[in-house]
Amino acid sequence: MKNILILLFALFAVALKADDRTVPGRTLSVTPQNALIHLPEFRKRSYKVFIQDEKGIWQPIEARNALVSSFSKHPQIWNDWENQKLLRDTMSYALFVRDFAKNVKVRVEPCFRFRNVEIRPVSYGIDYKRVKGGIEFELTDASQKVSVEFDGDRAENLFLFPDLPDVDKPAQDVPDVLYYGAGQHDAGRIVMKSNQTLYLDEGAFVYGYVVGKGIENVRIAGRGILCGAKETHCDERRTQLINFEHCRNVEISGVTLIDSPAWTIRLKNSQDLLVDNVKQISWILNSDGLDVCNSREVRVRNCFFRNYDDCITIKNQELAKMGCEDVLVENCVGWTDCANVFLVGPECGTSREPRTNYIRNVTFRNCIVLETPALYDSKEGDDGWRGGCAAINARVGIYEGLGGGGRMSDILFENIQIENLYGGRPIAVEIVSDGTDTGSLSGVVFRNITFTGDKYLPAQVRGVSREFPLQNVTFDNVVFNGRQIKKADCRKYLFVNPYIENLQFK
Repeated sequence: MKNILILLFALFAVALKADDRTVPGRTLSVTPQNALIHLPEFRKRSYKVFIQDEKGIWQPIEARNALVSSFSKHPQIWNDWENQKLLRDTMSYALFVRDFAKNVKVRVEPCFRFRNVEIRPVSYGIDYKRVKGGIEFELTDASQKVSVEFDGDRAENLFLFPDLPDVDKPAQDVPDVLYYGAGQHDAGRIVMKSNQTLYLDEGAFVYGYVVGKGIENVRIAGRGILCGAKETHCDERRTQLINFEHCRNVEISGVTLIDSPAWTIRLKNSQDLLVDNVKQISWILNSDGLDVCNSREVRVRNCFFRNYDDCITIKNQELAKMGCEDVLVENCVGWTDCANVFLVGPECGTSREPRTNYIRNVTFRNCIVLETPALYDSKEGDDGWRGGCAAINARVGIYEGLGGGGRMSDILFENIQIENLYGGRPIAVEIVSDGTDTGSLSGVVFRNITFTGDKYLPAQVRGVSREFPLQNVTFDNVVFNGRQIKKADCRKYLFVNPYIENLQFK
């Protein structure tokens, strides 16, 4: 099992040292056929989607296909460097823009027979009625980005991404605006400069990726789609979909990001950053949603991510110019097919960089976890890293050069709803080490966390040893299936090892 863990860590860390084109750190055996750039191969299952206009007429909107990778259906997928299409699933997504002056009526007609339907997040309380060929329901607000799931199928479901009109849409003919209008565009590598706006208008579908280094006052915005499907996915040349390094005052808002070849958004050694109302679907190994690396003054809000790897993760990478601090994630929805949803770590810096090897003052607030998987059928062990809300300080396997010796502190998960998972852990917090350069993790608070489900693994709370304990962890009004976790019965819900100092329940 330990060897499996090390291999799995390697997969999740392949992109760690990447610049915008190169992913060193792993030697891949890639045949010429696999190295070719090719578009995704979709399956036939799909949906018809309509919204009702002001006159009561049903207007069709495009339901596009997107590849995903359901771990529960294809557990061997984590080592699929050969990019086998048999290990992929096809879901759909539909975007539309309305002012929501009144509720928007939606009709969905799946191209298959069905018995039951669930519209999630369930906390939105969206009811539906069956009609000939499908279902109808109403959305009351543009913030209600939802998953429509027929007969419990979370692999080949439908996402609806409504949006308001963009009141900050720039003029098209301004020199500092890189504008893409409705239609398909083959942009390739987009290099941004200071004081520029990259604008993807409603209806734009742009094949390409974005790079920004050493710049300031830049913005990516709009209601369009940026897609990495034409970039190579299966060797060291693969790229992040959006990569900003050594930047200041960066905004990414409104756009939808599809099929990233590696990490979807990386923000490294940068500050004063905003990610707002970004939607994502990605399927490949290492397709993290957002990696905040050695950055500060970061705000992430109103996003909806489905990623194969971690959705939002706060990291401390090598060659850091600053520690990672002052990060706020709020009002976001996350879904991972093979990792963590909201994660701090596991890369936390090393003792070789004592001035910058810290992560602190990180808050996740008012968020929803839709899915996180179980990698193995066990109550505790190597799969403990996968969680809806997780804080991990690691030095083991691939992280021997990237983690250990780092300091993680003052981490808050607050007002988080964790929906019925198909096997994963709601919570994981731990230190993992090979014993050579162990770091610290302290001051982790889980406050007002609710979880409902019957297929989950216990939460996990673990230190390394008496010399390197996990310190000051608080469960404040954490409720599993209607029961608040108390000290007296905590082991019904948590796996806790002996190396914890000051574990509190309120």
